[in-house]
Amino acid sequence: MREYKLSKLPINRGSLWMNNEFVQFIFENASDSVLIIDGSDFTILECNKKAVDLFHASDKVDLINIPLFNLYQNEPAKFSKSMVISKIHSGETYTQELSFITLKNHTFWGRLSAVEIVVDSQNIIVLKITKVVDYLKAEEALSTLIRQTSKVTGMVFFKELTRLLSQTYDTKFAFIGKIDQKNSQVVTLKFCADQKDEKNIVFQIDGSPLQNIIKGYTSFYPQKLSELFPQNYLVSNMGIESFMGSPVFNSNGEVIGILAIMDDKPMVEIPNTRHIFSLFSSRIGAEIERMDTENLLRKFIPDFKSAEITG
Repeated sequence: MREYKLSKLPINRGSLWMNNEFVQFIFENASDSVLIIDGSDFTILECNKKAVDLFHASDKVDLINIPLFNLYQNEPAKFSKSMVISKIHSGETYTQELSFITLKNHTFWGRLSAVEIVVDSQNIIVLKITKVVDYLKAEEALSTLIRQTSKVTGMVFFKELTRLLSQTYDTKFAFIGKIDQKNSQVVTLKFCADQKDEKNIVFQIDGSPLQNIIKGYTSFYPQKLSELFPQNYLVSNMGIESFMGSPVFNSNGEVIGILAIMDDKPMVEIPNTRHIFSLFSSRIGAEIERMDTENLLRKFIPDFKSAEITG
């Protein structure tokens, strides 16, 4: 049986499906960006004009033969690859929402869907990427979170936000944490379990789902967290199955904390979740800095009183 990679052949002459003028017309004029991916090494074999424009390439040649995960801004490649494979090999269409990076280092939020097919005895992945542009339209999760946290600040804001996140995304746990000075631990400022305040806890960063977040990456682990982080005490003892977390930055762009939700069952990512997390992470960063400043002032001004709104 003759075997080859489509990327080794001239465009439109590699196989029968690309020689079909009707199929080629549909491919090139699709309303979404379409990438054809080698199922063995995840390199890009072919793409349409929309993909060229979306990723700021000058021509198809700029994209062909590069690894797909070079276009992912935040996702750990190894984990993302395993998730795609597990889904598409079972015959399902894999969907995910994440942040992409273009060849000109611009980022955008996109919705990805992938399906595996066989062409000329070769497994290939047909991948569609849709750019999600207006996240600020009135969607229930975002409007609820903003409405119910807009009039509170400080620890009251942290309490209300974690409760609402747990409720909105139907997760058992939600927390806001601050990274210690050695970047080895995250101490929760507010920890919510079953939508109720619980005693704050300490997470060790190494060997935990937090290790990518302190590098500035939003991370999503939809299932089997204990298999990914078998040595992490809290993951195993709390029975955590899934996790999503976002970095909290200070005004200098340094990661100082974490906003996260966790559950004891697999988690399905709701569209726009990452963007919503990034919005509230920005506010959390500002609140932490304000509270730190007030605590410092109290050391020098004993009768100093903050203007914190308690709602």
